[in-house]
Amino acid sequence: MLKKVLLLGDSTIDNCYWVKEGHTVCDYLQLNQPDNEFINYAVDGFTTDSILYGEYKDFEVISKYHPHEYFKTLEAVKDVKEIDYIVLSVGGNDLRAQLERLIFIQEPNREEELEKITDRLVRNYHEIIEELKSSLPDAKLIISFQYTPFIKDDPYLIYFLMDVLNRKEVLPESLYAYMIVKLYSWFGFSEQRSNASLERLHSIMTTVYQRIMQDMPCESYAIADMTNTFDYFDPSLFTSQIEPSENGSKVIASLLSHVINHHDFASNPKLYAQPTILEGKHTFTKDVTTAKIDWQPKNSFITTQNAVSIFKNKYLKKLNEDKGKYFGLNGFFINSNIDISNELKLSEIYKHAMGHLNNGNGHRTLSVLKQLGWVKTENKISENSTLNSIS
Repeated sequence: MLKKVLLLGDSTIDNCYWVKEGHTVCDYLQLNQPDNEFINYAVDGFTTDSILYGEYKDFEVISKYHPHEYFKTLEAVKDVKEIDYIVLSVGGNDLRAQLERLIFIQEPNREEELEKITDRLVRNYHEIIEELKSSLPDAKLIISFQYTPFIKDDPYLIYFLMDVLNRKEVLPESLYAYMIVKLYSWFGFSEQRSNASLERLHSIMTTVYQRIMQDMPCESYAIADMTNTFDYFDPSLFTSQIEPSENGSKVIASLLSHVINHHDFASNPKLYAQPTILEGKHTFTKDVTTAKIDWQPKNSFITTQNAVSIFKNKYLKKLNEDKGKYFGLNGFFINSNIDISNELKLSEIYKHAMGHLNNGNGHRTLSVLKQLGWVKTENKISENSTLNSIS
């Protein structure tokens, strides 16, 4: 039976500018569900303000799909009929656009401004949902959480901004600030500062999404947790750091299709994730009742059963990356002091990372654990980390 699915939001869904024709999120949704009809009202660059009040379709990118046309999403929604599902994916651009101005603000005003930004985002999010449920009361609502941007490339300066916030720096609005940005774009910064920037971004995302879940203005919905689905170290999922690539499109379409096909909207709200950090496709679910208290942008679906496998996969990628440095010459000098071909226990991995075993200093192991978010930058086990089971 034909189902009509209305897609709303930003370039997480409307990524036609960033991939070849036929390889967008919408294309793969239609491929996965040929009997359903998908109506795409998502627009690249849109924020929660854009959806609430309207915006030009070409204000972010110019293409044949983005004419210079003012688009009021919520007004357009009132004209569609017999919608079975609504998919809402928005919010990432709110943070990206608003956080930029914080680096020019002094403490403690900066923390107050950050709170205002998150307050406005959550308030707008809930208002959009209220408007949608008023216009389409019988439609089933699916919320898509934003994925973490690719961490190895930072053209949008997302992690640079997080680093400035962490260091409590204030940049002058001058040529000096431009020079700092240029130096960063050329050389980046240390792994420790990079991991700290990731932690800061995830802290903001945790606050926003937990608050969205805690005060949801409707009782029946499902969440497609792209945050815990996308591996932010996997370049194949991204283009230009924040846009879904062809492979990313497939991942998004796969999870949304699963939620549309399998969630029981008469039951309690649930989160769904298909973590790409795992080998093969695995779908995990979690009750929102629990998630609104302990949800995290990583580790929410990692268990002690799959943790060692995840570590081995990440460690091997890191080892090969290290060996490939300096035109591959590093490969002659680098060895692994932890045998990932053998059966490992989490306790052994952690001890090796802390340098408590005789073989090697554990620096690479510790780096991988920090990438996974299991250990903080100060080498302490993270809250809700899989490693808490051994501590």
